[in-house]
Amino acid sequence: MPNQINLKKSDFRSEMRTIKTQQGNFLAFKFNDGNTLPEFHVYAEVQAKEVAREILNEKGIAFAESENTRTLWKRVWDNL
Repeated sequence: MPNQINLKKSDFRSEMRTIKTQQGNFLAFKFNDGNTLPEFHVYAEVQAKEVAREILNEKGIAFAESENTRTLWKRVWDNL
């Protein structure tokens, strides 16, 4: 007999919006469990390649200027 999966009832909801302003672009996340006031988390959009280079420089981790954004971020992720 196959295993049965019993799902728990959940009122948890999440939403995401991109907000464009003169100051830049922002990603806003709204989390709500249905019982309390919602939580909001907002992140500013940045130049990913520049930020990765800055982090690697601060950590003293070598990288080539020719590396693409994905390679740089893999290096950041693997060294934190």
